[in-house]
Amino acid sequence: MKNAAKLCRLPEICYYHVFAQQGHIMTRMVKCIKLGKEAPGMKFAPLPNELGKRIFENVSQEAWDAWTRHQTMLINENRLSLADPRAREYLAQQMENYFFGEGADAVQGYVPK
Repeated sequence: MKNAAKLCRLPEICYYHVFAQQGHIMTRMVKCIKLGKEAPGMKFAPLPNELGKRIFENVSQEAWDAWTRHQTMLINENRLSLADPRAREYLAQQMENYFFGEGADAVQGYVPK
């Protein structure tokens, strides 16, 4: 357990890992804003800012996984470089729209199977 404290920088993550190893963690449920139903939440906030907190409190792990797939397609199809601050800003806005707005941009050239 001493090593676990050294590896973890965020208290809520350390708390989760220590208790999960001991089998004491129950799944955190959220009313998912994207799916419109109660579903298992994420284990920790995906971003260290206000948007990350809103996502953590209102988005399920299933909806987050769907976003990461969509985000990957946006990055690939639009040939975004994450080293470019404008690309990161665009993705942050798309994430906000995906969960709390009118929806993210459609991926150009993507044909669902």
